[in-house]
Amino acid sequence: MALDIAIDGGHLGRRIGGDATYLTGLLAGLATINPPHRITVFSPRPALARPLLPRHPHFHLQPAGPRFTLLRNSVTLPLRTYRRYDVLHVLLYAPPISSTPLVLYLPDLSFLTHPQFFPRRVALRLRWSTLLGVHRATRILTLSETSRRLLLKIYQLPSERICVAYTGVDHAHFHPRSPSEIADVRHRLGLPPRYLLYVGNLHPRKNLSGLLREYALLLPRLRELLPPLVIAGLPWWDRTYLPRIIAQQQLEQHILPLGWVDQADLPAVLCGATALIYPSLVEGFGLPPIEAMACGIPAITLHTSVFPEILDDAAVLANPAPGGLADAIAEVVGRPEFAFQKSRTGLERAARYRWEYHAAITVRAYEQAAYAHGNRPL
Repeated sequence: MALDIAIDGGHLGRRIGGDATYLTGLLAGLATINPPHRITVFSPRPALARPLLPRHPHFHLQPAGPRFTLLRNSVTLPLRTYRRYDVLHVLLYAPPISSTPLVLYLPDLSFLTHPQFFPRRVALRLRWSTLLGVHRATRILTLSETSRRLLLKIYQLPSERICVAYTGVDHAHFHPRSPSEIADVRHRLGLPPRYLLYVGNLHPRKNLSGLLREYALLLPRLRELLPPLVIAGLPWWDRTYLPRIIAQQQLEQHILPLGWVDQADLPAVLCGATALIYPSLVEGFGLPPIEAMACGIPAITLHTSVFPEILDDAAVLANPAPGGLADAIAEVVGRPEFAFQKSRTGLERAARYRWEYHAAITVRAYEQAAYAHGNRPL
C-alpha cells in the first residue's frame, strides 16, 4: 500500500555541505526505483529546490520556512505533517514532539568524537538534538557500519532501529571525460596543466591545515615534480581559515583556491587532476573520493575513520602520523604505474555505490517506521 512520506528538504539546493548532495542523490534514487509511495519535499528555498526535484507524478514540493533548521524541524514540519503523512524523514534535527513516525538521517557523530572542530554552541546543540532524536526516531539512517557501531556504543540503541545505506554516486555524471572537455574546463577556470586537487567544504575536520603542512614537506623533496594544489570548496564558519593556513605555510605560490565549482564542471576538474587528496579526519562516508574514483583518478585519504571500510585498497590510505600523507602523495606523483593501477581499481570500487541502492534501503526504513506505528501493513 502506498505511503505518504514527508522529507525535510532544507538543504536542497545549498552549495555547502554533503547534506545537499545527499538529498539530491536520494531523490534521484527514489525516482529511479519508483516505489508506489507519494513523496513530498518541504523546502524553505523552493526556487532552489524545484529544479532538483525529479519530474515524477509521485513527487511534490511544498514551501516550508523558516530557513533556520532547528526551528523548522521543531515547529513547522510537525505542524505541517500532523495526521497528513505516514512518515517524516528529517536530517540531523528531530522534532521534540511529532505525531508522525520519524526516520532520522544521521551521517556521523563527529561533534562527539571530534568536538574541537566545532564551535561550542554548535557542538552543544548537536549533542542535545541528537540525544533527543535517536530516542524519538523509529528508524535511523546512517551511511556506514563505522557510524552504526558508534551509534550503538554511545546511545545503546536496539540494532534493528539503525539502517546502513551507503551513499551513491551519479555515474551518469561522474565518469571519465574526453581530453577536449577537460582542456576546455581547465582553460575556462584557469587551472594549470598539472595539479593535485582537494574537493569539499572547508570545515576544520577536513584537515586542510594538515594537508598544507604535508604539502610543504614535499616541496624540497619533489621540487618541480610536485604539482600545485587546487582547493575547491566554500568556507564553513570562518572565511579567513583558508587564506590564514596558506600564509602560515608560506604556500601562496603553490596553492590555488578555486572556491565553488559548478556541478557541471566538477567531473572534468576531477578528471584533469593528478590525484584527489581528501585528508579528512572523520567522516560518515566521504563522497568526494568515490566521485574521483568514478572519474578514473586515484584518491588519497588517511587510514582512519570510515575510509578503510568505504574505499578499502582501491584508494591510497595514508598513515595518519606526521609525514604519512606526504609519503602517499609522493608515491602517486612519482610512480605513474602505481597511480594508474589505483585509477583502475578505483573505477571498479566506485561502481558499487549507486543512489538506487541507497534509495531502496531508505524506502525499506520508511515502510518499517510506518509499520511499527501501525499506519500501514508491509
